[in-house]
Amino acid sequence: MSGLTYKVDWERGTIAGTIDGLDSLRQAVLKILTTERYRHLIYSNDYGTEYKEILGKDQLYVRAEIRRMITEALLQDDRIEQINDFLTIWNSGDDIRVSFTVQTIYGSFQINEEVS
Repeated sequence: MSGLTYKVDWERGTIAGTIDGLDSLRQAVLKILTTERYRHLIYSNDYGTEYKEILGKDQLYVRAEIRRMITEALLQDDRIEQINDFLTIWNSGDDIRVSFTVQTIYGSFQINEEVS
């Protein structure tokens, strides 16, 4: 299964060549995590996350739901095998920092993202 895709330069908002393998999958994960589910017709209903539905709710509920939501969204990609070592930390207000390990057919990598 090829992972060859265009490389997104997130800071400049441009395309900068191509990437494959683990780098391609890392980019796909970031794209899934930053895409609001059901918002863009180009994506299936399985693509993206629904953070707005849980932010501001009880922390125990949010902790369980954000883990479920991220795991469900990422496991839609056949190249991803598991999500491990999930950690949720509240910064201030409703801002949450999540970190987890993504195990893939290419190897593993760590994700640290802020959800707000």
